[in-house]
Amino acid sequence: MKMRLMEGGMTLLLIAVVALPFFGFAKGGDKIYVDKDASGTQNGSSKHPYKTISQATKKADKGDEVVVSSGTYKERVTLPRGVKLSGSGKTKTIIKSDDKEDAVIEMKDNSKVWGVTVEDGRMGIYVTENAKAEIIEVRVRNNRRDGIFIENGERTDKERVSIVKSEITGNGWSGVYSQKRKLVVSDSSIQSNKRNGIMLAAGTRAWIDDNAISGNDYSGMALTLDGSDITVASKNSIRKNGREGIEVSGFGATGSIVVKKTRIAENDHYGVARLSKAKNMPASLWNGLVLQKDILFSGNAAGNISPIARAF
Repeated sequence: MKMRLMEGGMTLLLIAVVALPFFGFAKGGDKIYVDKDASGTQNGSSKHPYKTISQATKKADKGDEVVVSSGTYKERVTLPRGVKLSGSGKTKTIIKSDDKEDAVIEMKDNSKVWGVTVEDGRMGIYVTENAKAEIIEVRVRNNRRDGIFIENGERTDKERVSIVKSEITGNGWSGVYSQKRKLVVSDSSIQSNKRNGIMLAAGTRAWIDDNAISGNDYSGMALTLDGSDITVASKNSIRKNGREGIEVSGFGATGSIVVKKTRIAENDHYGVARLSKAKNMPASLWNGLVLQKDILFSGNAAGNISPIARAF
């Protein structure tokens, strides 16, 4: 069968318009301060900060911001509903796991993390079921399993997870793994993870834009066609991954994945691979995978686009 190749100016009927969110911490609520060198009186004020992040989050209410000074904090953090955590910058504030069997940071609904490094946990960041979350200018590295693990949620802005201007590297499984949910990944570096750079389950609605995805041991992205609505938009660079640039799996249901204005180069197998994982999967379902003509393919070891392969 022939792949559907579409010009950049044509309307994509199957893709919903996804507006990039506005990021930033809203005004209101209290600021609760943390400094690892605190001593004496500790009440969370700027003059008498808490010594640990956990002390601050236990006192935080919806709308509050936990402000963490530079330094290394060895603890597990649960970020309550509606609470923001801001560090001094991702190279200055480091949160390391004190429990190798759990995530370093667990994010509840409408929580936000900015300006920290998250490392050495079972997972780096765990976004709970149905929780809206924003992860901005965060470095997630060297966790035993996924760097960021996202549980199921609605495919709407109400429960959107946004990952922006972040570095996700050196994790033992995938850099980002998401169950069915709405997801934005933008302006981030996802590199050198031991499995896939980004892995999305069936039914995901995602906007993936302006990312460097390279050097992952498996594929740069592993996407599932069934029920999904995914746009791999402009300025992504998917290079030098150990298997495919993009692996697309189909299990027999309709879906939409559109790839445009992306560089897919020097991957160790195909640039884009198509894997049918259901017996008698109709070839017409692959019409849901749209590769636009403005993709820049080069140097993929097995070729740019694979034939449809059966994997069951």
